[in-house]
Amino acid sequence: MTQVGFVFVRQAGAPRFEPFFNEILVGLESVLVPAGVDVIVQVVEDPAQELQVYRHWHDTRAVDAVVLKDLRVNDDRIQQLTELGMAFAVLADVTQVGEFAAVRIDNARAMHDSMNFLVERGHRTIGRVTGPTELVHTKIRTDALVEAARAAGVRVSVVTGDYSSQSGYRTTTSLLTSTPRPTAVVYDNDLMALGGLDAVRELGLDVPTAVSLLAWDDSVACQLASPPLSALRHDVQEMGVQLGNVLLTLLSTGPTSTRAAQPIIVERGSSTAVALERS
Repeated sequence: MTQVGFVFVRQAGAPRFEPFFNEILVGLESVLVPAGVDVIVQVVEDPAQELQVYRHWHDTRAVDAVVLKDLRVNDDRIQQLTELGMAFAVLADVTQVGEFAAVRIDNARAMHDSMNFLVERGHRTIGRVTGPTELVHTKIRTDALVEAARAAGVRVSVVTGDYSSQSGYRTTTSLLTSTPRPTAVVYDNDLMALGGLDAVRELGLDVPTAVSLLAWDDSVACQLASPPLSALRHDVQEMGVQLGNVLLTLLSTGPTSTRAAQPIIVERGSSTAVALERS
């Protein structure tokens, strides 16, 4: 039986799986399992443990290939897997070049679209809650945000989260108690946006009249929130399907790459136009 390994790094206290990962896994298995390929998922608490898992899989010949997501600055995983001679496929940004199998995402374009969405609705002071700063796509998104803000003449404030709802709550409280207070906040995932929504309520502010919220990843949780959260809808399951097809090609003929579809912004009750700009 052919097997593909997928390691998920989860910090202590964080949810076991985030919605984005779940959707990727569903799409991946929908392609691989019918083709006779099993997917092994291993949960670890830090990058060092992740590298140990790859070494163990190599030494025991447990898997035929692995999937990587959330590439890091100076990522040790690609070097280790290459040195071990292990096949791998990557969910990467379009700017990340290399002779490896990949599904590539244009994070900068998606951030520009998000900024245009908010600027067109009159927002001139915008906050951003990022994921971990060591991730390549975090820097790409932040750089795109700053570039778009400069072009539009708007003010931005960037704070760092860790993808958990608790960090969304904490960072949103910080943003909304600062001066000038943002009229909109963009979050790097849905869980942080949900935590941010809780923070806004506790501060006695109204969503969306006092502050608009936009989540990077759409999910059922975004749709069920009150008010429902505006979000970037990525076809995440389709990304998983693309990864599955890239892996099948990798295992049969060699590395190839494809490009994921651009997300669309789904406007719901958490965002609106600014009635009057605060000074």
